[in-house]
Amino acid sequence: MKANENSHTSIIELFNNCDLAYSFKKKRLRYLRSASVSREILNLRDNFNTIWQRKGDLYYLKDSNLSSQGREIIQGLLGDDDSAMTILKINKGFAALDREQTAEFFQIHVSSGGAQKNLIAILFDGEDSLVNLACKQIPYFEQYMPTMKKISKMDPATLAFSQYDLDNILHFLSRFDAIQQNLSTDVLRYKEFGRDFFRLYRESAKIDVVGYGEISTVMQLNKKKHVGPDIVENESRWIWKKMPPFPDGDEVDRYLRLYEEYRNILTEGIGIGVPLQTTRFFKHDDFYQVYAGQERVKSESICNVMIKKLDEHSANSMLRIILKKLCDVYMFNIKNGAMTIGIDAQLSNWALDLKNWTKPEAAGDEVIVYIDTSSPMIRINGIEQLNPEIFIKSAASFLRPVIRRFFLQQVLDRYYDMRSVAIDIIANLHKEKRADLINSFIETTNEYYAQKNIDAEEITRKEIDSYYSNDAFIWNFYQASRKIDRFLTEKIARKRYMFRIPEKIER
Repeated sequence: MKANENSHTSIIELFNNCDLAYSFKKKRLRYLRSASVSREILNLRDNFNTIWQRKGDLYYLKDSNLSSQGREIIQGLLGDDDSAMTILKINKGFAALDREQTAEFFQIHVSSGGAQKNLIAILFDGEDSLVNLACKQIPYFEQYMPTMKKISKMDPATLAFSQYDLDNILHFLSRFDAIQQNLSTDVLRYKEFGRDFFRLYRESAKIDVVGYGEISTVMQLNKKKHVGPDIVENESRWIWKKMPPFPDGDEVDRYLRLYEEYRNILTEGIGIGVPLQTTRFFKHDDFYQVYAGQERVKSESICNVMIKKLDEHSANSMLRIILKKLCDVYMFNIKNGAMTIGIDAQLSNWALDLKNWTKPEAAGDEVIVYIDTSSPMIRINGIEQLNPEIFIKSAASFLRPVIRRFFLQQVLDRYYDMRSVAIDIIANLHKEKRADLINSFIETTNEYYAQKNIDAEEITRKEIDSYYSNDAFIWNFYQASRKIDRFLTEKIARKRYMFRIPEKIER
């Protein structure tokens, strides 16, 4: 019987979500491996009944018998119920796979007959098949889920458990080695699966470079014409920004958390619209490559594209919408004190939804969204939450010490100062070939900030021109040094240069 498109919907959804679930499995496996070489796990397992004290119907850890490392092990191994739910959903998806239907799916989408047989074997054949490994994990995750939810919401220092929770933890510890072995085999088998499936499947798609930032490359995955269901169909709705390399999994985890947290603060805490976002990351020999994804917006709605078509009145109406958002950031930072948010508000980082696309006019009450959240700028008590080293990874290797010593802090600081942010917006009108708008933008900004009681000196035309001249020189020098670095890396050291460099950026 010929397979129809609808019969493969669940398979496509499963394989689309596998990478995320297995990233969570890898994280749990790291905790397991770390715990397995620690005395704490032996203490937790072998002295289980002596490290708890009962108060009423609940049991508490005795700090004198269990170090903070031991509490972190419990939280790391059994906490985070959100990721556990993702893993459980994927495991149930594997358990529900039909061998014949999956084989039909591979016949349509994987051109190599040998690869088709190998993929079926990895999924279904033997004790170490992905389906069998997933089936063994399901009852454990279902059993531990109530305890996971409790641990996720507790401070490790004040963990309080019922008898059921204690039984769960004891059962987990007694099965520790078997669970670790299962996860280790599962992760390895999935890597084998991905080696054939994702490499061959994605031959039906191509990657388009849709733009270059000063540091990052922006890409989009586009599917080619295809007669059947396509696993990249949903992927083509995203725009991907290739981030600088990350040194280890912990830095990746930190970035993923901050990437999501930054969006939540902007949308829920400040009221700035941000498109949906996601991430993908891949392990290479000695680094991780992260791609920050954001739902695509109309290219013609991006403000640096729109500014080329707007008259002076509409352009200033658009500016007032952006200034309103900057004032909201300013007030958020004033009220929160300990936590402050930075923002790179140049026109290319906003998308405006015009009411009438047949005639480019902005009235000042249109919906606007911020589209550059890939470098989450969050400070707590003045300390940058994203490792600042990430910002300079893409710089020429011989310049990094200089940037680190003399420029990095200055560059980061300006994104937290709303006057500096406004200067950057206005100065970039030179690059957008709309220098005719600079004087009116200066006047609009000074008036708006004065009305909103933003404590800032008036912006002048002289400092706008000086700022842009200096900024253009710095970025031209930065890109030239990267080309030298690429030459040294590829021609002298005979190594692969990891970054794409734009041929020329108009200024």
